Amino acid sequence: MKTRFYYLLWIFITFIASAISLVLILNNIDPDVNFKMWSIILIISSFFMLNSFLALCIYFFKKIYYRWEIYIKNINSSLRQGSLIAIFIISCVVFYYIWVFSFMTGFLLFTIIVLIELIFQSFQE
Repeated sequence: MKTRFYYLLWIFITFIASAISLVLILNNIDPDVNFKMWSIILIISSFFMLNSFLALCIYFFKKIYYRWEIYIKNINSSLRQGSLIAIFIISCVVFYYIWVFSFMTGFLLFTIIVLIELIFQSFQE
């Protein structure tokens, strides 16, 4: 019980810290000075924020779905699924930024992410 609480607490702290760093990056760093560094830091910060936020949301959806019977493996799978969704969202944004995003590239990226999740699920069983 305590392990699950501390694990969720660390995920929540990661969300708060990365959200604060994302706001600080957007407000205080000038992208005209060093655009590559600004974009890399922005992508990393937004990845951690999306990852932790989506992991918490998926965890609570699983908690409702499994009728409050939740184990540590559900938190791990929620964190993994949150990471994959965050990678998908950030990749779509980067593809859109470099003018290569289309419906087909988004669909292929989504298919790759789903297949990676299926590989992870087959390893767990």
